[in-house]
Amino acid sequence: MQRASKRVNPPALILGQGITALGALRALAEAGKRCFVTATDDPIVAESRWYQPAPGSEHFSELGVTPDTLRQLDFDRAVLIPCSDNAALAVARLDAERPENLYACVSPEDTLLLFQDKQRFAELLSDLRVPHPHTFVIGQESDIDSLDAEIFSHAFLKPVDSQSFIAHYGVKAFWIDNKSSAIARWQSIHESGFETVLQEYVPGHASDHCFIDGFVDSKGRTCGRFARRRLRMDPPDFGNSTLMESVPLAEVSAAADSLAKVLESTGYKGIFSAEFKRDSRTGEFRLLEVNTRAWWYVDFARRCGVDVCSMAYDDALGRPVGVVSGYVTRKRCVYPHRDLRAYRNARKIAPVSLIKWCMPWFGALQPVFRFKDPMPAILATLKILRGFVARRAPSPRRFIGWAKARARR
Repeated sequence: MQRASKRVNPPALILGQGITALGALRALAEAGKRCFVTATDDPIVAESRWYQPAPGSEHFSELGVTPDTLRQLDFDRAVLIPCSDNAALAVARLDAERPENLYACVSPEDTLLLFQDKQRFAELLSDLRVPHPHTFVIGQESDIDSLDAEIFSHAFLKPVDSQSFIAHYGVKAFWIDNKSSAIARWQSIHESGFETVLQEYVPGHASDHCFIDGFVDSKGRTCGRFARRRLRMDPPDFGNSTLMESVPLAEVSAAADSLAKVLESTGYKGIFSAEFKRDSRTGEFRLLEVNTRAWWYVDFARRCGVDVCSMAYDDALGRPVGVVSGYVTRKRCVYPHRDLRAYRNARKIAPVSLIKWCMPWFGALQPVFRFKDPMPAILATLKILRGFVARRAPSPRRFIGWAKARARR
């Protein structure tokens, strides 16, 4: 991507929506950057005190983030901050034409696809001998037939392209019980147009997951790393973190070493967020995935001392990026309404006190609620309450039936 003069201080253009875009917006705005957001139909982001719709962003509501929609933006200059896989790819594809007014620090398209395509990612990790779940490419039904029956007792089907799959099914993956259920599920997914892999499930608890987030500059220097441990998640198998805490890198040094090997071998540059799971059988950290963009809790990393969004902004402009060697550890972050869903799931397994469950919330940061920027959380809470009331209110049909029954008495 074209690099700007050091004297230029263009706005940041956040490509995305939801919590990730909100976190990136807050991180950059509080660092003194003027920000615009492409999401115009996302009320959570639009209610932020720092929200400004990007000029020309109406094109994104129909077409999404593509090189063509980026070219239609009405900016003299801007630094692009992708907040989704598709946005990162769009920026990488735009880079080949070297536009004069848009800047970014992202890896080339081929490098991004190594991480985003689950098949290619598994092959990469195998070649590098980095611990990871056993993964099998399922291109046709015979690929399932050829696998040992024992594999199906602890495996699941997941997509090659996660983002489109989640938008279609609303889940990250599907459990399978045996070979026949794997074939039936694969056929259904295949008919919907998705490519899949069958992957081993790494045993363990939510707290066995850890994440290493950070930034690699255009010179290949890792300028900052931030480690966090998941404490709770929702849904319980293929979900997202609802409660976590920052931890020293020394606690997850084996995972950090594996990730460094992967990033160096691919020549990766830009923001990253890698997920590992500690195998309860061996104690080994297995690399599950690497997000090549900002992630849900990017502002949590900044508030602990690792501001990857500002690093990406400065590097895109050719400015020197300092190396962050430390950050606040043992700081918690909670996503309350999702953590309450995790509580409901946990209560199905064993009795759990709600008060005890909520105790870790005290003193924890949150991804949506901020005293300095309260409206996104207020709006999100009202939306949740409206949904709660709507689900429990009697439908007109049920009410009419009840009224008729009363009238006949």
